[in-house]
Amino acid sequence: MPDLGRSRRAGETTDGGPEKEDVATLEGGVPVVRGLDEAEMVLRVDTLANEDALDAARSAVTRMTELLEYVDATSRSLGCEPRNVFGHLLFRCGAPTDPTSRQLRLNDAVDPDRLRRMVAVTAELRGLLRIKVQDNNDLQLAATALRETAGFFARLDATAAACSTEPWKVLAAQRPGGRARGGR
Repeated sequence: MPDLGRSRRAGETTDGGPEKEDVATLEGGVPVVRGLDEAEMVLRVDTLANEDALDAARSAVTRMTELLEYVDATSRSLGCEPRNVFGHLLFRCGAPTDPTSRQLRLNDAVDPDRLRRMVAVTAELRGLLRIKVQDNNDLQLAATALRETAGFFARLDATAAACSTEPWKVLAAQRPGGRARGGR
């Protein structure tokens, strides 16, 4: 007898068993990994469906995520807004920024080697991420986009492992020529 007082958990059917997902597959039985178009749109890349591009994008997303985490931590330690820390990094990249950000004394708070890496990753972020990052809301949007892209990479890895194939080959199968069957 069903327990009508208990709410269902995500991924659970009314009988308590796992929900059956309607998964689209391509010719050859390779499942479609949702989020490829979004990942390619968030990142300024033509395709993630080759090994080098995928590896480069994964590394860049990791570096950019770490940068945004460090910007947030540095702003807390300096008692300023994250946009000021990021604005100072933009200033060091040669981008125009506000006077408060320009005058921020990051040299006093951040090791010189780390600061150089932060500036380099800031330049990379500006070139790779299709989000203009200037204020706190932009930083949050960038962090969300990076988390979602990392989630896509995790789904891709799980699908590739289930198919016993390389992740980039799963993506290549999703590109024109590999037609989706079934699913939503």
